[in-house]
Amino acid sequence: MDAIALRPAIRGAATRDALLDAAETLIADHGFTTPSHRMVAGEAGTHVALVNYHFGSKEMLFEAAVERRSTHLNSLWRDALAQARARDSLSVRDVLAAWWKPFGEADVQKGEAWVNYLCTFARLASATEGEAWNQRYFGSPTATS
Repeated sequence: MDAIALRPAIRGAATRDALLDAAETLIADHGFTTPSHRMVAGEAGTHVALVNYHFGSKEMLFEAAVERRSTHLNSLWRDALAQARARDSLSVRDVLAAWWKPFGEADVQKGEAWVNYLCTFARLASATEGEAWNQRYFGSPTATS
């Protein structure tokens, strides 16, 4: 009985992941304004109504796509900066290299999905809610650590 009860949850999680993957792919290719509910559902191979069922709206799906890998990206930045700080001297060049490191290693770390995510991150500047999402998931530009 428990295995039967879990099947809808597993299918639901797989559908959510497919929608998030589709959102990342479409945002990477087209930005935040062009992709429609139908485009996302088509890319994910799901019914169009599942976008709103799982996320409430296209905008909430896009925010979830930004949030999904933000912890990992932040971790990569912290690790790269810690490595730079471990050197005898720290230059502006070292800090910039640490910031760019996850972008330069994208294909090695996570393949196409990671590349799509980094493109999604880069497109935040053109998103209506991009600045708010950037601050929410990556911190204020004036914050210090």
